[in-house]
Amino acid sequence: MEGWEKGTKSVVIEIQLLSTRAGPRDDDVCRQRLKEEYNALIVYMSVNKSKDNDWFRIFAANPEGTRWEGMCWCIHNLHRYEFPSSSTSPSPTPMSPPRSSSPPSTARPTR
Repeated sequence: MEGWEKGTKSVVIEIQLLSTRAGPRDDDVCRQRLKEEYNALIVYMSVNKSKDNDWFRIFAANPEGTRWEGMCWCIHNLHRYEFPSSSTSPSPTPMSPPRSSSPPSTARPTR
């Protein structure tokens, strides 16, 4: 964590590290990993809300937790821009990173 910004470091310290090494192919162990991921997300979102830095919503799009969908947003010139977001965990997870996507042309100001 050397060289990290103070704010980033303070948030990461509050989130418990994931300890279960399992992917979608590991049936029972995968459920434990999914619980750890949910807990980490809940803590991260709680910390963001407490620091008035709420910028996304996310949920598992399937029971296995290999596909996640949600919404990200930012505020610019007093307009809120929303972006749909999705992420897919490949089979060799956790050894490979998730694939994320957000359509570039879908950002629209909302009120």
